[in-house]
Amino acid sequence: LVSNAIKFTENGFIYLKAKKIVEGDSESLILSVEDTGIGIPVDKQEIVWQEFRQASEGLNRSFEGTGLGLTISRKYVKMLGGEILLKSEDGKGTTFTIKIPFKEALIDIESLKDEAIELSKPVIEKRISSRSKVLYVEDDAVALQYINIVLKSLCEVDTALDAASAIKSTEKKKYDLLMLDINLGKGMDGVELMQRIRQNPDYKNVPIVAVTAYASENDKQEFLAKGFSHYLSKPFTSNELKKLLAEIVV
Repeated sequence: LVSNAIKFTENGFIYLKAKKIVEGDSESLILSVEDTGIGIPVDKQEIVWQEFRQASEGLNRSFEGTGLGLTISRKYVKMLGGEILLKSEDGKGTTFTIKIPFKEALIDIESLKDEAIELSKPVIEKRISSRSKVLYVEDDAVALQYINIVLKSLCEVDTALDAASAIKSTEKKKYDLLMLDINLGKGMDGVELMQRIRQNPDYKNVPIVAVTAYASENDKQEFLAKGFSHYLSKPFTSNELKKLLAEIVV
């Protein structure tokens, strides 16, 4: 939350406050992060809690990031039996307030068990060869760490933060699969990068996946028409990622 406040505040202040409150027999910790940054429009205040979503989206977004920070923050707070609230005004600033009980955290243990069981279910019917070489291109280092964690036990994974690094990697090594985020920030976007890589004879027929938050069927068909062989929309789960690789890589 503090990192976001710093990112989105050019002028004014950022306040971090902490206090204890007593309500009857219960005690709670109240944490708040207040800034005078760009704020979040009312119509965007729900989607910012979703995985891989941001108030500013699209190829021309103003700020880079994975769109995971608020999702993870809320899950941590929920695990502690607390709640997190958002108050924001477009152009004037944002305040996040967290309330966490000091005493027993009331968590639905059964729902957590069900979630753990669901996550543990195997999703890959066809085994991915550990010899398969995958290059994942994404302009956010945290997202690449996540991809490494998910895929490192399944195949050989290399990552690149920008188009220039990706091109160098493809010139040095022959990959079995490329996964390109469409919005790469400065420089080439994912479409331009794919078209550049396709000029290399070694990559004329190599599967290249468009990874993007443009999630409509029309968007999918547009990316496929431009030269991508496959499409993966954000947000995606680790199971969806593994399943796609199992369908492509042998």
